[in-house]
Amino acid sequence: MSRWLDEILIELGKLGALPLPEDFADDYSPESLPVLEAAALTHQEQGANVDLLVRALGAYLGEAILYTAGGHWECSGFPADDPAVIVDPVLKAGPVHVCSVVRRALDEASGGVFAEEHGWMQIAADAQRERDPGWRPVKTADGVQRPQPPGPQAEAARRLSTCLNHGRRERGVCPWCAGRAAPTFGIREIQRRVAPAFLAGPALTGTGQACRATIRGE
Repeated sequence: MSRWLDEILIELGKLGALPLPEDFADDYSPESLPVLEAAALTHQEQGANVDLLVRALGAYLGEAILYTAGGHWECSGFPADDPAVIVDPVLKAGPVHVCSVVRRALDEASGGVFAEEHGWMQIAADAQRERDPGWRPVKTADGVQRPQPPGPQAEAARRLSTCLNHGRRERGVCPWCAGRAAPTFGIREIQRRVAPAFLAGPALTGTGQACRATIRGE
């Protein structure tokens, strides 16, 4: 069990190999699951060995279920390559073998398996709230944290990402942007490295000034 918990963040990091949208919200929300599954299927159609990402995809799906239904990871008594999610016992649901779910999704290629699996847990959680309005899903700490809701920096990052993409298409990224955001930066990296400076940096002139006004939403 401890080995899986030691590896889960590494596995989740492997999802960067997938052709995910630049604005993909890796927040373990139900809405993110079809997007992730679609990216995995596209990766598979492109000839990639998606088997290498089964545990990574299973880790994400499992975390999404845990945030909805509470519970913990369990490996004891299960195959080493198929860690299980054990949801809150009050939901009276069996273990979810997430890697088996992922393999089924890749085989069926319908694009709806992740959402369907999560949906059963959502139904159970909603029913429990009706029985006990005070019930909340509690996820045992495993080192995985759900990102905070978007704030001013996240919005600035989104605008800056749009600006950079436009500039790359037009071959006219202003020097201020070009010096602070490499072409490979995704929106999370832009948020962490660039947006704070854009929001609070010194006064700019010329294209840099216009660019920052765009990012600030002015």
